[in-house]
Amino acid sequence: MTCNCPLPAGTSGSQLLAAWRQQLLPLAEAFAPEFVLVSTLEGSYGPAGLVSAAAAHRAALMVVSQLG
Repeated sequence: MTCNCPLPAGTSGSQLLAAWRQQLLPLAEAFAPEFVLVSTLEGSYGPAGLVSAAAAHRAALMVVSQLG
């Protein structure tokens, strides 16, 4: 199963949590996967893009850690 949930640049933590709770979590619970792979690419493969992506991933992990 593949599920895409595109979010615009500047999406806030509360918007990310809303997308998770309203769209992604119900699909994941219904499908009941044994393994989940999340693949993202923000920016590019250049140094500035990778730094930006790392910062975005860190921010997303901080929000996701609140899911419990």
